[in-house]
Amino acid sequence: MKRFSIGKIVIFLSLILLFLTVILTFISKLEKGDEVNSWHMISLTHNGNTIPFEVVFARDDSARRKGLSIFSSLKKRHGMLFLFPDEGIHSFWMKDMQFPIDILWFNSNGELCDIKERAKPEEYPAVYTPECRSRYVLEIPAGEGKKYQLRKGDTIDLSRIPGDVLSAE
Repeated sequence: MKRFSIGKIVIFLSLILLFLTVILTFISKLEKGDEVNSWHMISLTHNGNTIPFEVVFARDDSARRKGLSIFSSLKKRHGMLFLFPDEGIHSFWMKDMQFPIDILWFNSNGELCDIKERAKPEEYPAVYTPECRSRYVLEIPAGEGKKYQLRKGDTIDLSRIPGDVLSAE
């Protein structure tokens, strides 16, 4: 009969514990609806034209800190919508980013109040601070703001976003 040493038993139990932790974390994310993998439709309006975008949400401090750095690129008309609990001056940087983006700041009424076009990863540690108070910030692939001729005063339609998501932490 083969004998197991205490060290081998400890390693075996540690691996089982690690495996269970990974499985429980995965199940927990599924139950909560992992927002990073959940794409939602929003739309921007410019001169009466509706421009649809698919976005993931960044609604808590952890998600807002990571931002788009979790992606290596974005498809056209995709982005990340940052939801803040209150209107304020919300600055952004390009830490750990892998591609350039346009940053669009919207006030509580959903009106576009400032734009930073073509923010580049190599500009880090530059900080981009809007000229207005905002509650929502949309990051999209660089050049899309110009492509769709987005300007201050254009609007974002948040009506398709569930109320519990809009109430950012």
